[in-house]
Order: sequence, then structure tokens, then C-alpha cells
Amino acid sequence: DLFGEPFHKQAPPEINADIRAAGNCLAADLNTAAVFHLMRAVEFGLRKFVEYLQSKVIALTITWPLEFATWGKILNAVDADLKRVQLLPSSTAEEATDKEEEKQFYSQISAEIRAFQYAWRDPVMHARFEEPQEAENIFGHVKRFMIKLATRVPLV
Repeated sequence: DLFGEPFHKQAPPEINADIRAAGNCLAADLNTAAVFHLMRAVEFGLRKFVEYLQSKVIALTITWPLEFATWGKILNAVDADLKRVQLLPSSTAEEATDKEEEKQFYSQISAEIRAFQYAWRDPVMHARFEEPQEAENIFGHVKRFMIKLATRVPLV
């Protein structure tokens, strides 16, 4: 329960497995491996985020299998579609406020995933991660992000 029992009860096995593996790697001082597993957990979160957007919020223009898409391709589609939805008129002030709040949340999630990609995911995957002492900080950042994501996006 490294991210807390409430989170782990609602997270699917693949997310929990990578979080557990990241914790084990940190304990064994395998910092690059820990970041690798954390980025896998974020990727599973990214996929759940996109599935949620497609089913509840906006019909994304993603026409390719999600599990084979790059983070950049996914995030570009999310950003473009969030902009498109922003241009749609709201019928009431309350609807406009709700729409703005939702857009802000989704934009924050998208921006954080893009930051994960540039700061840690790509460097780890391309053997350029040179700050293993940061692994515990990255763990905390991923934990806060995933818990925030789970407040609106069902992970199962």
C-alpha cells in the first residue's frame, strides 16, 4: 500500500504491481529501475485518463490502438481535443463554470504527464537518466499525481 490503502483498493493489478516493483527497487538501491516502474504506472494512468475522456467527456480523435501509441501522440490528441471542446458554447453560467473546472483538471493532468515524459520517462527509456538520487522524489511526485488522477478518473 505504498500509495495508501484507498488508492490501491481502486487501482488495477498492473498499476499496483509496478508501484510495488518501484518500492522494491528503491529498497534495493536500484533507482533507475524504480523510475522505470514508476513511469509504467504513469503510463497505465495515462491510458485510463484517455479512456475516461473518451467515454465521459470528449470524443478524442485517437484512431489507433492506445497501447501502441507514444505519449507524445496521445497528449497532442488530448490537447487538441480539449481546445476543440473549449470552443463549444455553454448554455448556462453553471455549465460554463463546470466546463472550465473540468478543463482545468484535465489540462493539469495532461501537463503533468508531459512533464513526466520529458523529465523522467524519455531519459530512463533512452539510457540518459543520470540522477538516480532523485528516485525517491520522483516516487513522491508520481504518488501525488496518481492519487490526484484517481479523484476523478476510475482506474479500473
